[in-house]
Amino acid sequence: MNMDYKTVVALIGKELQDEEVKAFLDEIGIKYPKKDTIGGSAEDWNFGLSGKKAGVYLNFDIDVKNLKYVAKQASRKGVFKPILSEVDFNEKTQFTLPFSVTFSSTLDALKEKLGGPVLNENLHPSFLWNIMLDADKEIEFHVEYRIEEKKVRNMFLKIKAFRELFRLYYTQYGETMESALKLSYVYDKQEEKNAKRYSTIANKAISAESIKKKIFFLLWAVDNDYLDLGEAFKGDIEKLREKKMDVQEFALKAFKDNPFITLDNFVKVDRDFVNNYNHNLYLDDVYSPLRGQYYGKDFENAFSKNEDELKIASDISQLQYSEENRRLVSEIVNKRHDEFMALKKSKK
Repeated sequence: MNMDYKTVVALIGKELQDEEVKAFLDEIGIKYPKKDTIGGSAEDWNFGLSGKKAGVYLNFDIDVKNLKYVAKQASRKGVFKPILSEVDFNEKTQFTLPFSVTFSSTLDALKEKLGGPVLNENLHPSFLWNIMLDADKEIEFHVEYRIEEKKVRNMFLKIKAFRELFRLYYTQYGETMESALKLSYVYDKQEEKNAKRYSTIANKAISAESIKKKIFFLLWAVDNDYLDLGEAFKGDIEKLREKKMDVQEFALKAFKDNPFITLDNFVKVDRDFVNNYNHNLYLDDVYSPLRGQYYGKDFENAFSKNEDELKIASDISQLQYSEENRRLVSEIVNKRHDEFMALKKSKK
């Protein structure tokens, strides 16, 4: 068996049920799975198939973070057709690889063929290459060379994924922007599991309070001219900034077909701050004074005096997108932004 990587490139992005994918599985000795769909309520939204003889591992996904590749619903509601999103090669691969690199390629050879790498200084120091192989299909070629081991550790082809900050709703759970905005929760001691706090289909994916937090963060970005959703929404963003457009009307229009908010949507602001502050990362010791001071916590402290989770959820769920609340959120986030940037400057 001796195959060309271009065969894989042609298949990435296709559904598992595609006849070409089925034929490929048969060719490399992979038995077609008994279950070829994934339900949105499943714990995992992806699975892999191992082709040991061919030295490949195929990843199928219903949550590909690229709007060119949205998983389609199968015959049953809430069940989706997985897409071939990534193909990993190992040392025994029977495929020729891009730029004629192999797992035995030296570092000098890799630099000559792939250009200069990026240094990754995490747990396993390594040199990384991330090369766009097919711009139309947005397929990338990734190579990892472990410095201590002095060898290539990983090589794979995958669909380029955007850098997700958060999402406003989950299509896999049957949610829409409209259904997320309708979520509302009022604390009831006799009924702690108020159905309106979560979408009943969503299996607690998006809650009434989480959608409020996310919309308010986007309003901070709008009010500071940091949000970029493309040319089509520039006018609406301007109207929203000038308080000439209703917040929910804007959300319904801007996010009707796209639940994802990515780091690339933020301009003229430090994206490290946006990511760290939302997810309480602050892994670098320089930012240790900010650990535990993240957006969700700051938001809850500003708008609720309660300590009980359900009472906090109720308080936040009832918030209005008023000018005063927008101003308060901007003050909180801008303060954290200034603190972050001061620490980042001290790092240099």
